Amino acid sequence: MAESNVKDSNGNILNDGDSVTLIKSLKVKGGGVTLKQGILVKKIRLNG
Repeated sequence: MAESNVKDSNGNILNDGDSVTLIKSLKVKGGGVTLKQGILVKKIRLNG
């Protein structure tokens, strides 16, 4: 099975452990929380 590359809004390839800044507010599934635009999210984990 081929791995798919996940890219950010600028076209850079993302990897597990990267840090990203949100460009849009996101609702978190099952958490009842909304992450606001501009928040820095550290050590992301890619699923799928």
